[in-house]
Amino acid sequence: MAVSSVSSSMASQAASSSSTKAASVLSSDFETFLKMMTVQMQNQDPLNPVESTDFAVQLATFSQVEQQVLTNQYLESLSSTSGSSGLAAQAQLLGRSVLSSAATDYSGGTIEISPEYPGAADQHILVIRDANGTEVGRRELSGAPETILWSGATDAGETLDQGSYSFSIESYSDGALSATSSARTWTEVTQVRIGDAGAELTLASGATVYETEVDAIR
Repeated sequence: MAVSSVSSSMASQAASSSSTKAASVLSSDFETFLKMMTVQMQNQDPLNPVESTDFAVQLATFSQVEQQVLTNQYLESLSSTSGSSGLAAQAQLLGRSVLSSAATDYSGGTIEISPEYPGAADQHILVIRDANGTEVGRRELSGAPETILWSGATDAGETLDQGSYSFSIESYSDGALSATSSARTWTEVTQVRIGDAGAELTLASGATVYETEVDAIR
């Protein structure tokens, strides 16, 4: 059975169980309300009886509360079903690579970096930071829009150790820093979960990004 089918079935069963319990509670409460109304009618003052319209108002008020509770239960079940369906859809991202500005793992070989250059600048520097956010290296770029293949080297000829790294682009005009922009990399998705702000993707580097922060998938 497909993941989406299993999730939908579980969500439907949970919603059905919730509705059944809610209906049972409301039925019990309604019977209690009728008993209380009966006792009220039996013990009213004969010289000053309660108007029949007052009983009608009480009954109508309870009916409105009953309908509101059922509506809330229905909305909760819809929310639960929607969340489960969304998670099943996002699970298809597991094992695939996404392009974002989050940190990525370097384990040898090369990393594809997609820089974003501001328009007015005459020098661009790739800034490399480790998992702690500490700058560990720099590399001058040509400023061309093509993909950068980074093999762990810095301008000083140093080869960095394997680990998690993040990248940014510093742009200079006449020797002065004019802008700092992101440099995106491809990273594999290892976990998906639904958070308050939407789908959260955990990457192989340990970083977490929201689905809205992903620029491409492959």
